[in-house]
Amino acid sequence: MEEKKGFVVKDRRGEEKEEQQPNNTTEETTNTSQQPPANTTTEEQPEVGFANFIISLGTTALFHLGMFPDPETQEIKKNLPAAKQVIDIIAMLQEKTKGNLDEEETAIIKESLYNLRVAYLKVTKEEK
Repeated sequence: MEEKKGFVVKDRRGEEKEEQQPNNTTEETTNTSQQPPANTTTEEQPEVGFANFIISLGTTALFHLGMFPDPETQEIKKNLPAAKQVIDIIAMLQEKTKGNLDEEETAIIKESLYNLRVAYLKVTKEEK
């Protein structure tokens, strides 16, 4: 078996430092950190961003308003206090991020709040 040599690290000051590879490595060793965990799906996840976060919160509020069934039980449940709390969270985010959002993000949060508030009023009116 051929002995592996170390490598040289050269920092910005020009100083060189030789690093040694650990003796217990072999060519068959793979980097498992690049492999997805066994229990995850290979479906692509949407990009994490502010707009997607607001949309996710809005979907949660709609779920609590009973706009669509539970995916596991197919039962429609309403939880108005939870829906109001999520709507209030989006309103808080709108206030706290004012002046820091681009046009698209500003429009998404404004439209989401409007639509969620209208839906909340409609559902609470039906409850009476």
